[in-house]
Amino acid sequence: MKKTKESSKKLWTHAKETLNKEKLDKESAKLGVRDQINRTFCKKLFEFDAEKIDLLENEQELPDHMDQEIPQDIMDMEENEFSRMFNPFLELKGFDMVRDTPVEVLHVFLLGAAIESGLNVQHNCYRSACELTETDTETVERRKSTKKTQELTHNDTEHYIINIASLSSAALHRRISDLASRLIQPLEWIDTMHNGIRKWDAISEKKENALARKRNKLAASTSAVDPNLM
Repeated sequence: MKKTKESSKKLWTHAKETLNKEKLDKESAKLGVRDQINRTFCKKLFEFDAEKIDLLENEQELPDHMDQEIPQDIMDMEENEFSRMFNPFLELKGFDMVRDTPVEVLHVFLLGAAIESGLNVQHNCYRSACELTETDTETVERRKSTKKTQELTHNDTEHYIINIASLSSAALHRRISDLASRLIQPLEWIDTMHNGIRKWDAISEKKENALARKRNKLAASTSAVDPNLM
């Protein structure tokens, strides 16, 4: 923010020296700054200069208030209220988390950059003997009824289980849980796929045989009508 403020002041100086809007636009693009409040004064400065040139080209005498490079009201403001010629937003100070945060607060709250990952945990209801209890009343047709809803009530906030099946930061969850994980080799992938296909074929064959036996049983149990009765 400090650099932006300095660049905005440089643009105002550049505008007074050149009295050229195109040159000001180029310098503004170069510095990457565009203060709309200050540009209002720049515009007034350019209009003042253009009016002077027009009078001189028409061989007219300049009024007393135009016998200077900058309008008097702008000169007065530049001398007495210079800060009002720029966007007040530039007066805001930047915030550095490490530099501007009190030490006692840093001891309570962790910096976001210092957090490696979050842990997915579930409450250990078995160890804490948590039970379902009737708590809030149910709403029936937008009215409260006498029927109570059962909700799981935790008996403490101390015992938790780390979810090592978490999809987020799975390796970190296993490391925190002190679980040894063996790296699966590519050949084991292939063996696993072949075993899966064999089991799939065996189950499919078993189902086909069961359906065939069922069809044969239905065909054998079909009754035949004596032709003499027809």
